[in-house]
Amino acid sequence: MKKRIIAVALCIAMSVTALAGCGKKEEKEKKDDTVDYAAMSVDDMLKTVLKDVEDYVTVEDYSNMELEVAPVAEVTEGAIEAELQSWLEFYPLAFEGTCASGDSVNIDYVGTVDGKEFSGGSYEGYDLVLGSGAFIPGFEEQVEGMSVGDTKKINVKFPDGYDNEEVKGKDAVFEVKLNYMKKSEGSGTLTDKWVEVVVEKEGVSDKVTANTVDAFKEFVKGTLEDTAKDDYDASIAQGILGKVNEISNYDNVPEKLKEDYINSEREYQESVIQNQYGMEIADYLEAVSIDEDTFNADIEKSAIDYMNDVLSLKLVAIKESIKITEDEYNDYLKTYAEYYNSESVEEFEKQYAPEYKTDLFESLLMEKVLEFLKDKTKITEKADAGQ
Repeated sequence: MKKRIIAVALCIAMSVTALAGCGKKEEKEKKDDTVDYAAMSVDDMLKTVLKDVEDYVTVEDYSNMELEVAPVAEVTEGAIEAELQSWLEFYPLAFEGTCASGDSVNIDYVGTVDGKEFSGGSYEGYDLVLGSGAFIPGFEEQVEGMSVGDTKKINVKFPDGYDNEEVKGKDAVFEVKLNYMKKSEGSGTLTDKWVEVVVEKEGVSDKVTANTVDAFKEFVKGTLEDTAKDDYDASIAQGILGKVNEISNYDNVPEKLKEDYINSEREYQESVIQNQYGMEIADYLEAVSIDEDTFNADIEKSAIDYMNDVLSLKLVAIKESIKITEDEYNDYLKTYAEYYNSESVEEFEKQYAPEYKTDLFESLLMEKVLEFLKDKTKITEKADAGQ
């Protein structure tokens, strides 16, 4: 299942999402190549991201805003069962039955030549599609017909042209165990064994208390509750942004800045389409039945809405003297470094700071301003329509 990290303010900090690898989003304004962005202090970055904002936008009194939002959604048994079903469909694993050509199987194997194991000849938990030709001739054919839980010795001969000098042209014996199969149709069955395998594959052993059905259900319930709370927080953030936009004036924003945001958003969306779908823009628009004028209008609206959000929050930061400390920024970097599996914060900063340091700083500043505005806003929850 897709993992995600949620920070409420990131709904307006689109430039940072480029770090996910879905396509580089260009800077909103061309950066000065003579500036060493990696060496900038938090004070330097604050001056950089707030430059000229007061010339572009004004905002009225925001100290007494009121906002009504829906309460945190209840996680029902039905929602839990639906989420469990999506997991089972994503992992349609079978722990009984006999495999055949075309099936996807998970196997352990230990290979020997002349009775001795050799380099690269052993593996645990290998996913293999039978009939794919991924293994040397004769291997996959002998796995066919095995039942889940079976262990079998397979006799094969490495081709004369095999690239491992240690074994090429030699007879070998592989002891193979069939752990489970992946169904080509349908879904898996929720059992303790299914849980054990999925927990290992997802790397969530720290979040699932035991390899049991009940523990996995609790894990699923917890993720749904987290999502409901994230959605609630996001609705507050979006509501506050809407309120601030209503009392802001953007008449003095230069056309050049608007164009920069629009071009940046267009380049970003095009890179996402090309990287995720492998399609040129014209082909994508035809596939989804969207005309070019509509596509461009959507991009323009998204870019200008984002620009307005950012400018308003930056102006509040100036008015309220909201700053970011070195410790806050370093903690923020640590969160991203862990999420993107960087070896260290230093390695993450070295890799991304030259292009994205001020973007990351801006994102953190936006979060802090939103928290400030949240504390200033009277938030009430809508009554349950069912009451």
